[in-house]
Amino acid sequence: MSQSAPPNPKLPDDSLPPVEPPSARFILQLFLVPGLIVIIIVMVWMMFSWLATKGQNPRETIAKLKVPNAARWQHAMELANVIRGGNHSQFKRDPRAAQELAQILEDEVETGSSDEKSVLLRVFLSRALGEFYVEEGLDELLYTAQSDRSRDVRLAAIEAVAVRIENAGDSWRKMRLNDPGFISALLKLSEDSQPTVRSRAAMAMGAAGTAPLIERLEEMADDTYPDARYNAATALARHGNTAAMPVLVEMLDPTEMAGLTIEQDKSESAQEEKRILILVNAIRATRLLAERNPQADLTPLVQATGELAEADVQQQIRAMARDAHLSLQNRPATAP
Repeated sequence: MSQSAPPNPKLPDDSLPPVEPPSARFILQLFLVPGLIVIIIVMVWMMFSWLATKGQNPRETIAKLKVPNAARWQHAMELANVIRGGNHSQFKRDPRAAQELAQILEDEVETGSSDEKSVLLRVFLSRALGEFYVEEGLDELLYTAQSDRSRDVRLAAIEAVAVRIENAGDSWRKMRLNDPGFISALLKLSEDSQPTVRSRAAMAMGAAGTAPLIERLEEMADDTYPDARYNAATALARHGNTAAMPVLVEMLDPTEMAGLTIEQDKSESAQEEKRILILVNAIRATRLLAERNPQADLTPLVQATGELAEADVQQQIRAMARDAHLSLQNRPATAP
């Protein structure tokens, strides 16, 4: 059977993560898709992908991945898609399956091929590994995040680590978040020379939330790359840390242009969509900060949300800003 041409392996540049309370699915909402036509195309593609993978046995797919051929990237994509649903919880707790995938990923990273299909294979292997609830595979994801030659693969691996942290049970989470090597790896990623890597690292650090990572996030709130400091601020807001406030004020300014540069698409419509995304996430982060730190003096955010509620932006954004503004105004007065 002939294979279809691989899709463009480039991942959308650094969109911002949602700021709702921790959820294993928050990473999956990262991607900014410019334009209604593209959204329709993606939905149709996902429908056919779902039909193709419905009823698929993940263990059989792993067996296919062990056989070198041109279709391996497609098998990895199918596996990542099929286990993302809620029908394979037992499989996602299978340490042997996770270790087998991790070994395939590690071997591919060592090969270091820049061929388009090889890059796609590593991207989808990383995404599939991110869905597991077990210890196995995490070290390989961290290795991939730090060592792969492809930026897209590194970003996918960091996202997978963040999802792993969100999915982790209490015992696993306690063990890993007290592991100096694990914390050190995240800190190293947060200092990477590639700004998009730093930005994605902020998401994983926010999911982990240990003291050394929070301290580093406070430093990242001054990062010169807009999306890195925006992600750091939304991560800090999840933990009620007021170091997020100056950046949230910046994000709430509808005239702020710093975060609107999009490498893959600099069209006016794409920039407008990203502006909306920044504003929405800033409003959500503001409300979350207020919820997580009820005693904080959030006067700058009261003013910023009030100004946004009257700004020349979409009606839905104004309504969200107005609700946030009223919520902040109605908070109990902070103690002197």
